[in-house]
Amino acid sequence: MVTFTDFWPRLTITSFWIIVSLICFHSGPDVALIYWGGIHFIALYELQTLLSVSWISLTINMLTNNAVFLLLARPYFGYPRVPAEMLLPLAFVPFAAALIDSRTNFWKSSVSSISYIWITIPFHICFKLTTIDTKLLMGVLTVTWIMDAGAYFSGHIFGRTPLLTRISPRKTVEGTIGGAVITFLTAHIVSAYVPFISHADWMVVALISSTFGHLGDLFESMFKRALEVKDSGTFMGKEIGGLLDRMDSVLFAVVFVNAYLAL
Repeated sequence: MVTFTDFWPRLTITSFWIIVSLICFHSGPDVALIYWGGIHFIALYELQTLLSVSWISLTINMLTNNAVFLLLARPYFGYPRVPAEMLLPLAFVPFAAALIDSRTNFWKSSVSSISYIWITIPFHICFKLTTIDTKLLMGVLTVTWIMDAGAYFSGHIFGRTPLLTRISPRKTVEGTIGGAVITFLTAHIVSAYVPFISHADWMVVALISSTFGHLGDLFESMFKRALEVKDSGTFMGKEIGGLLDRMDSVLFAVVFVNAYLAL
């Protein structure tokens, strides 16, 4: 008999999160910036905690990444866009912090620099999509999260063939295929309610989400396995894990969806 030990905690937390998200998304760009900025802050803190960097490196990395996030949001409030050549040098600040701070692990502090690509840019794209069309953003998030849920249930019910045991022992080929099928069905339904892009575009979004969403999930699993931890944190509850655990698929998928739509 198949059991889903964390089904109800997942459902409860996800439902609450969706309600709060919808309220924030429909409350204007100011609230949306606070919402995505807050999630961005928590995700960054989880990453720094996982890496066990010193408090000096943690502070510098947090300040730098949040500064980049806010600077990227300037144009959506009527301020001039910050040139990329001014933002790029900030990417080297964590490396400088690792060199200066002899009490920290240089490798871990250097790895934390990927937070620009892995966390800050994807969350900025989520904020940007919120300001362009709230329904479009919710559609993209729905397609990606349904892929994650579909893979979870398909794997539990039909899973027999391990996908990548060394990275994530619980993931199966059947779960991956089931998640992809459900993603396309969800995108087909979403296309009827979110006409911002065409049905064909939604099918491509489904393909991107199912491909890069899985890669994002596997990337975080590989990352946690290298650090020998089960969850990125306990922000979502002990049964669910951290914020990064719930957003790992979105963080990869939204970047490539945005690139495809060129928004």
